[in-house]
Amino acid sequence: MWVRRGASPDVNARGGDARAADGGFGYVSVVFPAPAAPMPTIRRLAVLVALPLLVAAACSGDEADTGDTSTLPPGMAQSTGRTNADLPPPSVPFSGATPVVTASVLKRFPHDTGAYTQGLVLAGSRLLESTGRYGVSDVRETVLATGAVVRRTRMADTYFAEGLARVGDRLFQLTWREGTGFRYDATTLAVVDSFAYSGEGWGLASDGTVLYGTDGSTRVSVLDPSTLSVVRSFVVTEAGTPVPALNELEWVDGELWANVFQTDYIARIDPATGVVKGYVAIGGILTPEQRASVQARGGTANGIAYDAASGRLVVTGKLWPLVAQIRKP
Repeated sequence: MWVRRGASPDVNARGGDARAADGGFGYVSVVFPAPAAPMPTIRRLAVLVALPLLVAAACSGDEADTGDTSTLPPGMAQSTGRTNADLPPPSVPFSGATPVVTASVLKRFPHDTGAYTQGLVLAGSRLLESTGRYGVSDVRETVLATGAVVRRTRMADTYFAEGLARVGDRLFQLTWREGTGFRYDATTLAVVDSFAYSGEGWGLASDGTVLYGTDGSTRVSVLDPSTLSVVRSFVVTEAGTPVPALNELEWVDGELWANVFQTDYIARIDPATGVVKGYVAIGGILTPEQRASVQARGGTANGIAYDAASGRLVVTGKLWPLVAQIRKP
């Protein structure tokens, strides 16, 4: 259900030019028009206007013990109530007949080991990143070659940032469970407006025309970026079996690529049918020492970005020490 946001989302800008003309941080309260007919029900994503993304990450000592046995990796807080993040990771690939390509690394670039990567966008030498965890979520621009942060827009402590996608001069960002998404100026990272939705928000990508979003289940929703209404949705399958835990997304030359949460596999999806054409295995990108450090701190592979103009394809992960440019299969 669409609701009006009458107060500022309390997003703080740090560095760069992410400020409104009056010198303060810009915020516009908006209400998107309701569709003429009820939207189709989408599994765990009633109105995926931006999918609530909040992937919990800073454990709170005040949180009650529910007695649930969580499968969340270390460093992610146990949520109140079960979410798609609590489900065990799938054992992909399901079939030995499904093609698997091991990622071939062309270059390695530095990456902030404190960045809990949730969304990634590459435009030339600009790497735009949405990082999660409560209290430290932000959207930032870094220099790919050096990892240096050029500008950053911090989010209020109550938000857990998720997927990020660019359409024209706007960035769309999701949050995990809070039902609020944000749009930014793609150049300055200034907040343009926010929007409301229901359901979990995980990955986000664009083919330049529409948005594709995940909620950590087997389903991908296709959205109109102008109205953020759901155009259609489809279930992703491999060898006839639905693939759950679909996370970060990227559009790569007509294919929709998706990190499978808590695995080292990226699914290459036919967006017309939802069928997985194959996987890219990225587990060997990190050294055994780097991998052990990342896992001990609660990190996992997540983050795909493709610049169609240059043909450059990069991947990274939550708390990874590097961004890897890989050869496109």
